Amino acid sequence: MKKQKKTPKPIDPRLHGLIDYGFAATNLLVPKLWRMPKRNRRLFAAFGLIQGGLNAVTAQPNALVPDVPFAVHGKIEKVSTPIFVVAPLLLRTHKSPKGMLYWLLTGVALVAVYNLTDWDAQKTSSSKKKRR
Repeated sequence: MKKQKKTPKPIDPRLHGLIDYGFAATNLLVPKLWRMPKRNRRLFAAFGLIQGGLNAVTAQPNALVPDVPFAVHGKIEKVSTPIFVVAPLLLRTHKSPKGMLYWLLTGVALVAVYNLTDWDAQKTSSSKKKRR
């Protein structure tokens, strides 16, 4: 029986880093531009600062200080998903129609980006460099 090849994922570390910086900026700007309640703005600003900070120290081409391995960044994103889901409910930010819409849109985008990211890309490129 032949072993099936995995379908390549289109988001590499460089693109993932750019997307994360975009998400961070979006979380800092959109709630204010949409005139969401202060509670929503603070929550999404916290998400933006945390995401931007993690991205800045993740080993990817757009990092400021590449200390966190890219695969670890992915694991952090995976385990932080429940926080992203539960925090708006606990803080009742979902009571605002704009807050609810933004929360759902960013949630769908984050899940899509996570699932389309090649978390093993740096391992592959590192092993190719070592062979040369």
